[in-house]
Amino acid sequence: MIQIMKNNILAKVTFFLLFLTLILSSCKNYIEIQPRGSMDLEYFFQTKADCDNFINPIYRRSMMGYGWWEVASPRSAIEMSTDDGWMGNTQQGSGDYYPSAFFTYSAQDVGHVYHYWREKYKVILNCNEGIAKAPGIKSISQNDLNQFLGECYFFRAINYFHLVNVHGYVPLTTGYLATDQLNLKNNDPNQPKLVYDQIVSDLNKAKELLSFNKSKGMRINYYVPEAYLARVYLFMGKFQESYTAADNVIKSGLYSLTPDFIDITSYKNRNGVESILECQTLANIRPEKSGNIISMVCGARAERADSMIINGKKVASFIRGKAALKDGWARGGAPTSNLEQAFLSENDSIRMGSTITKYGEPVYGDEVEVPHYNLLLSQNKSGRGCRKYYVPVACRVTFNDIDDAPLPLIDMRLGEVILTRAEAAFKNGNEGQALADVNAIRERVKLPAKTGLSGSALLRHIWKERRLELAFEGLRYYDLRREIEPDGVNAGKPVICSIMGPNGSFVKYNTEQSKDPFETTNLIENQNKGSLFQWPKHQYFPVPQREIDNANGTLTQIAGY
Repeated sequence: MIQIMKNNILAKVTFFLLFLTLILSSCKNYIEIQPRGSMDLEYFFQTKADCDNFINPIYRRSMMGYGWWEVASPRSAIEMSTDDGWMGNTQQGSGDYYPSAFFTYSAQDVGHVYHYWREKYKVILNCNEGIAKAPGIKSISQNDLNQFLGECYFFRAINYFHLVNVHGYVPLTTGYLATDQLNLKNNDPNQPKLVYDQIVSDLNKAKELLSFNKSKGMRINYYVPEAYLARVYLFMGKFQESYTAADNVIKSGLYSLTPDFIDITSYKNRNGVESILECQTLANIRPEKSGNIISMVCGARAERADSMIINGKKVASFIRGKAALKDGWARGGAPTSNLEQAFLSENDSIRMGSTITKYGEPVYGDEVEVPHYNLLLSQNKSGRGCRKYYVPVACRVTFNDIDDAPLPLIDMRLGEVILTRAEAAFKNGNEGQALADVNAIRERVKLPAKTGLSGSALLRHIWKERRLELAFEGLRYYDLRREIEPDGVNAGKPVICSIMGPNGSFVKYNTEQSKDPFETTNLIENQNKGSLFQWPKHQYFPVPQREIDNANGTLTQIAGY
């Protein structure tokens, strides 16, 4: 079990968050920071406990954050740039989400995606500090020091992974730099490759340092960076390396597929057998917010309890507080009917029910308590909510606020690794292994095995399985840009070019083909989402203009902005 926060040091974590606030709150921006004053980290790193206090917030900040704006909102803004999710909320103004959903973002306005830039560099700079300062600790065992350093290298790598996929041309820093050295350039034409090379180097360094730790436990083990190497190599097009890394994780024997797909994100199954890296979520921990904040940011808007049954009694009206969920914000968590159609095309009722809740229908896995899912259609574009973010009724009576929702938030799981091996095997010419891995994923959800697929048809089906398996788990945006069309009118271009744009299949579906009773009647959010997409301009989000303005001319804007 991957567990990221020890209950017995929560007080120390609180202290260290105050410490982080002191050194970061005076930032002019997040590449060039002001001098730190008298607080010096070399006096902080004295014991193993200091390392624990330093690394625990890094776990949380990398995957969840302590506020809605840090990770949850930029992640949802990116999700709504895909064919899986609408912007969703048609009650409140679109604000900082609209640029992502409708491809209107500019250097001056990247909306909530700016928080990714800001928060990821906060973590990277802290990892650099840990790597530089921790080796001087005298009262720590070598294994404990290696664990801490391995974690720092790992989290630096995955934060760079998100930055390079969202912005492409990002500054690269690996040292513990003085203030006047923090203005870094991003104008090398090979910058994305340079960043990816650093990610690989950091993940391999993490593996080396964690080589002694090959069992599930309280902290990251050897196989966590190995699983991320499988993902990163796949994105880099290094398919043999990707296959080897994925194969090592699968054959380690530490992980297995959760038998029932719905249980992957069940509040009863935190840190389950399939979870490789999971953000720990605990309810009723104060003053820290340790629950799954995404349930609030992406939860269905105006979800009503008048059809819910609690303790055997039907609830007569919408109840706030312990008995029912507060209003979700419906930001990036409103599934499209286009995604639903993808599930239906495979008769995939288990994964569809585990991913999408729909107005008027029973909530999958919560049918007794919610036989008729109810929300205010006037406030929801699609009449749907994300089941992976849904808080079951039985769970709602156990926590005080939506910030405390104790649902799993998994950053890496075995299902993804198996599909990574499938795609890497295909690219290496091993179609038999690719098909076997696809069918292992399908068997779990009681779908018949695929036979007779080969060539581009098999590749496209692997991509389809990724969409159905991993919907709303933070990878669709990245996948649409790295998957290259093998044939057809857009051969050689990323798959997103076939989906978005005025002639994209997603846009055509919504504007010409869809008869969905919810989406086509609530036009407060326009049906033409994606029509303004342009390639290659929208390969990346621009560098935020405020960063360029504060960088004394050393940061360069990417093409098209």
